Amino acid sequence: MQKTLLFIKKYKLPVALISITLIVVAVIFSAPKKSVIPVTSPLATIVPTPPSVPHGEWGALDTLTQKLGKPIGQEDTATKSGEYHYKSSTPNRDQEVVYQSNIPVFYKEIVTQTDNKTAKSIKQKYGQAEIRLYGPESDIGFYLYAYPSKGIAYVGGNDDIITEAWYFAPTDLNNFMATWASAYSLQPQDGIF
Repeated sequence: MQKTLLFIKKYKLPVALISITLIVVAVIFSAPKKSVIPVTSPLATIVPTPPSVPHGEWGALDTLTQKLGKPIGQEDTATKSGEYHYKSSTPNRDQEVVYQSNIPVFYKEIVTQTDNKTAKSIKQKYGQAEIRLYGPESDIGFYLYAYPSKGIAYVGGNDDIITEAWYFAPTDLNNFMATWASAYSLQPQDGIF
């Protein structure tokens, strides 16, 4: 016992630190454990949100379908999904609407001279196009001028004439090209100027 007391006196600081450490460890491990109460509520149901739909010049579903009438060659059902074609003011081309779960996500409007829609009017409202894309009509001087971040594009020439106006949910250029403008490219194709 005397040896132990001499040892403790000689090594006071290290013995004190070891003793304190052992006491702290003992307190931590002897503390009562917190019980975890399991959650028995049902899992939350994830409700998908419909895609962001522009409601600019072409409006919501009810106003769009009122404007366009009945689809061509398809039954006009209450629930629409996929691509539908509608008559335009020109007999040669149809207007196109793509629906996802009854929500129009893309509208290709065929524009004629009587529609009073011009490249100038679009530029006044949206500014210069974010990108000019080359496509099927580029060989005759018509390009796709796109504003992907604003949800609008138009096919037109270097003058003020436009032949199509496209409306869609705002997106980035890559998504726009992959989803809606896959027939177009950033560079002219062989033989197209």
